[in-house]
Amino acid sequence: MGRSGMTDGTLAIDGGTPVRTEDLPERQAFGAAEEAQVLEALRSQNLCYATGTKVYEFARELAGLFGVTDVVRAIRKVANGPRARAGER
Repeated sequence: MGRSGMTDGTLAIDGGTPVRTEDLPERQAFGAAEEAQVLEALRSQNLCYATGTKVYEFARELAGLFGVTDVVRAIRKVANGPRARAGER
């Protein structure tokens, strides 16, 4: 199976094998905690990446969640899923 999931290069819409056989799971609704974070950011009236604090807070928390030193490595771990567990720190 190729990188795109096609076995013979034919798209599913053209009669090829579908990559996905089940529907995607339903999205989880945002809760009160997420709403509070958005309101806090809006009320700060500082949505600029360079001078705001929310992006940097998120980056620190995400990096800490994956036990890495910077957000770029954390994003790689999210993107790579289980393969990233054996990867860089």
